[in-house]
Amino acid sequence: MRLIFNVICGFILIGIISFKNEIIPNEPPYIEQWWDEFYGNYTVFDTLNDVTYEMQITQIERFFDGKSFSDSIYVSNFVNRFNIKILQTAVNASNLHIGVHFGITDSFGHNWALSGTHYWNDSKDTLKLYYTLSNIAFYAEEGVPYYSVESTDLAVKIE
Repeated sequence: MRLIFNVICGFILIGIISFKNEIIPNEPPYIEQWWDEFYGNYTVFDTLNDVTYEMQITQIERFFDGKSFSDSIYVSNFVNRFNIKILQTAVNASNLHIGVHFGITDSFGHNWALSGTHYWNDSKDTLKLYYTLSNIAFYAEEGVPYYSVESTDLAVKIE
């Protein structure tokens, strides 16, 4: 009986000594990031084709890696034909990188190579959308005319 008591006490003592009180850091309160200003609705002026269209930039999800925040961002109707998800981090200071998308499908079902960046103007009410768009890798297989362009559209934020 005494042996069983000693064994149980030994296990309890080993359990107490080996127990780690792991502290899980709490996410700090959110501090507004510079890219929060991008979120909203825009009227976009296509300078190449002289037309306007609507575009929206929204936040999908916010991440905290223990050091800084980053956001998963959704850009709907970019260049009047693409819906894009991008990751924005503090590393990409003062502009929103669309990134490079190879084989991205547009709203008509055709594939493209797309890259681009958004830049604010000084008054922070207009985005300059610089982008390159090409279907050189896809046009023959899809039976559509070849198209490639480098362009700049102007997106005015609607409050």
